[in-house]
Amino acid sequence: MTLTDFFHDVGCQFQELFWTDAPPQLLEQEIDEVVRRLRPAAAILAAQQGVIRDARQRLGELEDRAAQLSTRIEVYLHVGDQPQAWSQALELDRVRQRITRAREQLQQFRRAHARQQARVDQLREELADLETAGYANS
Repeated sequence: MTLTDFFHDVGCQFQELFWTDAPPQLLEQEIDEVVRRLRPAAAILAAQQGVIRDARQRLGELEDRAAQLSTRIEVYLHVGDQPQAWSQALELDRVRQRITRAREQLQQFRRAHARQQARVDQLREELADLETAGYANS
């Protein structure tokens, strides 16, 4: 260690002890910590968006299936095929139950996404505040 390094280290320690604003090293550490927490939070948010998109698609497919079954039931009733109409009606009932569960699941996904979005927004705001403080100290 050279004499210059020694004085630099002592100066940094002095600065950390007596400086009223956040020292640049401490501020950088805080920024790094927020960025470290923000990355996985943003990745989770992106994954949740994919889950919601898939859930919407499944729900749409189920709703299409229900519409098809309703049409089939009407056709079978029109042609007088009661057993087939009954069979399709039972299937329609099962599909409607699946639609109800899919809607509930989609709502759960949306609530989880909203919570995660709030967390990401809070971390981004915290990062912006720290970066602003860093520029103010420069």
